[in-house]
Amino acid sequence: MSLELAWGRFRRDYLRRFHPDYVRRMLQCRQGQCPNCPHDVIDSRDLKYYRNVCGYWFRPEDDPFAGRGSLGLARVGWAEVVVLRLLLGGARAWAGAASARLGLVGGCFLVG
Repeated sequence: MSLELAWGRFRRDYLRRFHPDYVRRMLQCRQGQCPNCPHDVIDSRDLKYYRNVCGYWFRPEDDPFAGRGSLGLARVGWAEVVVLRLLLGGARAWAGAASARLGLVGGCFLVG
């Protein structure tokens, strides 16, 4: 959970710095009220852990990420999928480079 919360902080800082028009548009689309809200909510991704205690919400037509719910994976699992993909991709690249240096092709030594 701490990984996703840290990613959320980074993402919100990035959006505010480099995409202020998107932030402005999403704040205009935000529905509901949350007096003295302690949660930093820019878009629906920020409600992942606070949806049950925060009064803000987004209409499905205003939510660019609404389609993620139909992909057959829990929305709270996206950070794990991305991190695992990066780790496995990095391991695969390292193994490919190491086998090329050793003269391995498909797990066999080249003889010649």
